[in-house]
Amino acid sequence: MSEGAKRAVVITGASTGIGEACVKLLVERGFLVFGSVRTAADAERLKAQFGENYAP
Repeated sequence: MSEGAKRAVVITGASTGIGEACVKLLVERGFLVFGSVRTAADAERLKAQFGENYAP
């Protein structure tokens, strides 16, 4: 991996439970997290909560 590149992960079920906890932990550790969710409202909520390090 090139220096300065951000590590990225994909998490399914990112809007609840263990999936959401994993999103929180990984965003706090500097990962770019791509999360799958069931509804647009969940995607918007998570984007607002986690900012630029989260992409629905």
